[in-house]
Amino acid sequence: MPTFQGFGPSHEYDNGDNPSVAISGNTVVEVHVGANHVGPLFYRVGQVDGSAVNWGPSHEYDNGSSPSVTISGSTVVEVHVGGDSAGPLWYRVGQVDGTAITWGPSNTYDSGYNPSVALYGNDVVEVHVGGDSAGPLWYRVGRVDGSLINWGPSNRYDNGYNPSVAFWGLFIVEVHVGGNSAGQLWYRTGRLNGLQITWRDSVEYDSGWNPKIAFTSPSSLIEVHNGQEGTGKLWYHDMELVYVSAESEDPPTIGPGQSHPQDSGCNTAVAGNADTRTVVEVHNGAVAPGPMWYHTGTVA
Repeated sequence: MPTFQGFGPSHEYDNGDNPSVAISGNTVVEVHVGANHVGPLFYRVGQVDGSAVNWGPSHEYDNGSSPSVTISGSTVVEVHVGGDSAGPLWYRVGQVDGTAITWGPSNTYDSGYNPSVALYGNDVVEVHVGGDSAGPLWYRVGRVDGSLINWGPSNRYDNGYNPSVAFWGLFIVEVHVGGNSAGQLWYRTGRLNGLQITWRDSVEYDSGWNPKIAFTSPSSLIEVHNGQEGTGKLWYHDMELVYVSAESEDPPTIGPGQSHPQDSGCNTAVAGNADTRTVVEVHNGAVAPGPMWYHTGTVA
């Protein structure tokens, strides 16, 4: 199994709140809120250089809260909530051009809170919670068409809060917290079938808050989470994806993993590149908007 080698040193890179990060090749895209909870949304594009990222300037691109970003090739998809509570969810499709992104229009696609998005080729998987607190979790599958996404129907798949999704090939891995406070963390694996996902049952894997998940190779993933609500220790899991067989259409399972401390802060998020096996993590230094930090790692 490919094994994560651990993170390098932490670097301060910007100021804001609730960051999200994505990587394709050596290109890294990060998005965050500029204010507390809701306000101007900003992005940055950078290039991985050893254990560092050479960042371009910060650009304002929209307004809202809880942004999530994904990239495949030069295509970027971003989703966010329009306000500070559950309500209209919005997406944008963009194209990376140097250190800037040329964005298409902002379009509403659903209603809910805390969306997460993953892109593989032109296929998009999005997950979100239906309201402001723990409750029904929903997913949608779509396909990028120029600056738009053609979405399939919204489908309920579980119950919880703070969902995050990762996507590679036909396989999906989702993680979430079970309730409204730090506690049981759960994962589900699934297989894409057109505009639907065939899911396995949820499995408990740890305890914490605000989990995020990313593929680091076709058979491995990295998960990060806060150990508690608020500022505190940040943790990561190195996970192995176990496929049933080359011919099986059943979703894979996940082998046992171990939790490791990786930093201190809050609002941790992670991106992985299954080809270059590079990992980038971002987080806030404290609960309020302020310095944000990143560090990188590799899978061998």
